[in-house]
Amino acid sequence: IEPVILSIMQDKGEVIWIGTLRQGLFSNVNFRDSDARVFASVIPDITVYSIVSDDAGHAWVSTTQGLLQLDSAGNIVKKYTVAHGLQDNDFNFGASHKDSQGRLYFGGSKGYNRFHPEQLESVATPPRVVLTNLTVAGKEPSLPVALQALEKLQLSHNDYFFTISFSALDFLEPSKNQYSYKLENFDTDWIDNGTRNSATYTNLPSGNYTFRARGANSAGVWNMDGASLEIQVLPPPWFAWWAIVCYALATSAAVLYGKKIYDDRLVAKNVAIQAEQMQHAADRANDDLQEQLEIQDALVRSVYKHNMTTLDLVKNLHSVRTEYLSDPALVDSFGNDQNRLVALSYFESCVLYQDEILYADLKKYTDMAIGLVLKSANVPAESITTINDVSNKMVPVEIATPLAMVIFELLDNGVSHAFEPGGPANYIQISLDSQFDTTSQSQQISLVVTDNGKGFPNGIPQQELESMGLTLVRSVIDKFQGELTISTVNSGARVEILLPNSPDLIAPYGNCS
Repeated sequence: IEPVILSIMQDKGEVIWIGTLRQGLFSNVNFRDSDARVFASVIPDITVYSIVSDDAGHAWVSTTQGLLQLDSAGNIVKKYTVAHGLQDNDFNFGASHKDSQGRLYFGGSKGYNRFHPEQLESVATPPRVVLTNLTVAGKEPSLPVALQALEKLQLSHNDYFFTISFSALDFLEPSKNQYSYKLENFDTDWIDNGTRNSATYTNLPSGNYTFRARGANSAGVWNMDGASLEIQVLPPPWFAWWAIVCYALATSAAVLYGKKIYDDRLVAKNVAIQAEQMQHAADRANDDLQEQLEIQDALVRSVYKHNMTTLDLVKNLHSVRTEYLSDPALVDSFGNDQNRLVALSYFESCVLYQDEILYADLKKYTDMAIGLVLKSANVPAESITTINDVSNKMVPVEIATPLAMVIFELLDNGVSHAFEPGGPANYIQISLDSQFDTTSQSQQISLVVTDNGKGFPNGIPQQELESMGLTLVRSVIDKFQGELTISTVNSGARVEILLPNSPDLIAPYGNCS
């Protein structure tokens, strides 16, 4: 398109300035030494109404966007608008003049302006800087307000990059506007972006940022405040505060659970070790105890064998002495002593050793004693019924030994003297057990022997009844401070012995030696 020239001027340096309609200002400032017909655009896309040169060689140009001051090289020195006191930003064609005093005149539809270039104060108005466009992940987001009014932008972890465009609102020569920007909390310093008016950020860490943009017009006047926008990048859900709290709780729970498992295993291991040690100690103790028991059992068996050997030796001596006796009474007495020795040997076979104590099974002993005394009965043994009600509880030998002799003497006395030949059916009953005496509040042993024989002679007090067997019985009773009661029941005899403060009897266990 052929330009429409509205004004033309040649300054003192012989530089030609040409103003056009809407196509800007042209000049041969760079070609005056070669070809005056070559002109280049100094300010594009603007209407230039008039051009005046001042005494300093500056060109003053009235345009539709205000009044411009250019140096001799074609660079814009200053730009003046209504804000500087102009009648308007638009002027009239050819309305300019320079008087003899160097003052310049420019007219417009609202009046004219007169000034002396050397007397103007250097006042530079920075251009306004605004944010003009925003794209997030390549798309324009939906904003609640216009971008220029937006104070805070919130991005998610999926918004991995965004671009912000900004502009300095100075349209005299927008292609020469300069920009710089900075993202606080990310950029360490301002980034000089030249004439480019956009900034792109990718993969920002979660956090809070402030984006700031500064701009300068073609005259180099900077707006240092610029435009700003707060930006918050949200962390992904797995990095959110509540997720971190959950992680911390889960980690704490896992640590506690792991510690509990470790402690349980450690305790179990220690318990197992202690149990194993205790078992070894118990095994050693049992082995030691078993060894002691074996030693003691061997000792008891040795004592038993010794006692049996001694009793056999005594019986043999009695047998030899009996052969040399001629008195029938002595022979009978030696025969009774022989039976007592046999009863003692029976008792030895009913003794057992348990828990370092010797016990005796008096029920078994009584069965054996009954069989012995029936051999010397003055009536057929099959005519006598024996009832053994002796308790099967074990009795300590310190009381069982004298009781065994008492049982033998009472059975022998009853079988030998109670029954008459040709009499009715005969029986003898013996019982032994412990009982609680409410008077003395203590345990006592009760031994009762009952028969249906001829009983004791009438009129004779029991304390005058004497025999070798009864004498032995009374000595045992006196030793234990017991009581002896002899009575006649249904024509038969009943002998009861009570031994107070008796030791506790125990349930039967073990085997007799």
